[in-house]
Amino acid sequence: MKSSRLYMAEQIFQKYRADYEALFGPMPALDDPKQFPALSAQATGCMPQDRTNPDPTCNGPFHGMPGDHAEFDGLTPANQIAVTTVVANVGKAIAAYERRLSCGQAPFDAWMHGNAAAVSHAAQRGAALFVGRGKCVQCHSGPFMSDQQFHNVGLTPALVQQAFVDTNDQGAGSGLAELIASPLNSKSAYSDGTDGRVPASVATSMAGAFRTPTMRCVSMRPTIMHTGQLGTLAAVVSFFNEGGSASHGYPGTNELAALGLSADEESDLVAFLESLSGPGAPADLQAVP
Repeated sequence: MKSSRLYMAEQIFQKYRADYEALFGPMPALDDPKQFPALSAQATGCMPQDRTNPDPTCNGPFHGMPGDHAEFDGLTPANQIAVTTVVANVGKAIAAYERRLSCGQAPFDAWMHGNAAAVSHAAQRGAALFVGRGKCVQCHSGPFMSDQQFHNVGLTPALVQQAFVDTNDQGAGSGLAELIASPLNSKSAYSDGTDGRVPASVATSMAGAFRTPTMRCVSMRPTIMHTGQLGTLAAVVSFFNEGGSASHGYPGTNELAALGLSADEESDLVAFLESLSGPGAPADLQAVP
């Protein structure tokens, strides 16, 4: 929603109008340049001062979004609502598709349903650690192994994707504040309803806190942690066993404490985490329609 809403809506009109209208009804006249200025891919969104070496954040003018003092702000209030509605509806369609992308039944599930041979003895020992001395289940609970809450785990910023270091990231401390202030949150007129997850205010404990990820198919991820700075499950388990980084670089208070697990116990936890990977989403959901 922070990208070029106008450009996105115009692209949906040009390429997916029939699909959109079959679900959501008639689109606005986005092919009418008198109402909706036409934007190109080369002149939309952020226009960095140095386009060959842009900053991580926009340091130049932008086009097609609220506050641009240009195309979007020049639309009538009714047309601004129309454009935003198109983009919000597309977001709902993408979310509906993503909810169908399941990790699938894992060896762990077969074990839980009575197949004692479905996972290794090491994984079984790791499961006991996961819910016991490892304290993993305190955050990684439920069928998807996430409490869907925000936690501070004492991570020190490191290089991300060989490009930048994510320093002074307030995490949910700033993200939830933006969500509360957003006219597009689940309490807004663009929402189909709210489940009450948007808080009334931001607790101080949210500084440097990040949402607990699901552990389903975790062994299939190329990188781990919200920055992607750890590359193996062994490194992740070691990080949590040590109680987080020695020098905590993010704001807020680290919730972790050292666990005192042995090398063999760390290995058992990794074996358990590997047992949580299933076949992934069905092939028909991964194919281009």
